[in-house]
Amino acid sequence: MQAIIIHGYGANPQANWFRWLKDELEKLGIQTHVPQFPTPGPHKPESWLKVIENQPIDENTILIGHSLGGSFILSVLEKHKVRASFIVAAPFGLTHRDVDSMIADFSNKAFDFNAIKNNCKEFHLYYSDTDEHVPIAHGEKLAKQLGIPFVKTQGSGHFTFPSFPRLLEDIKKVK
Repeated sequence: MQAIIIHGYGANPQANWFRWLKDELEKLGIQTHVPQFPTPGPHKPESWLKVIENQPIDENTILIGHSLGGSFILSVLEKHKVRASFIVAAPFGLTHRDVDSMIADFSNKAFDFNAIKNNCKEFHLYYSDTDEHVPIAHGEKLAKQLGIPFVKTQGSGHFTFPSFPRLLEDIKKVK
């Protein structure tokens, strides 16, 4: 099994809990990649897809995306089969205040949800009632599109903490 962690808008592989999670997953024998995506600047899925094409993706891959990286996972799943996807605080299909024009191509496109659901065995969503960037309604709408239950997280903001133990525990349960 392997994992790919996809950072979000204006972030990098060292931000938030990404490095911590990489280290924890590698202790479990899960090879983990945290590529650098083109940011800041114009955000286009095509430029991010060029980066992800250099990563090994197969049916034993776990995708983990934070914020814009979570939205990007949906584009990846239109083309690639994976074992599981963990989407954290991803903008989806609703107006995203302040930066919506820069991320619209990632979050407001017409996704092929039949392909997405066929290409991923299990989905996990993490959205907080106190997120200052992505309203909880984004998670509710995405969960409905994926046909999965939605669980709201209390008081986690935009999930920018240095570690994320709940995510690690959920990844450990992937079959």
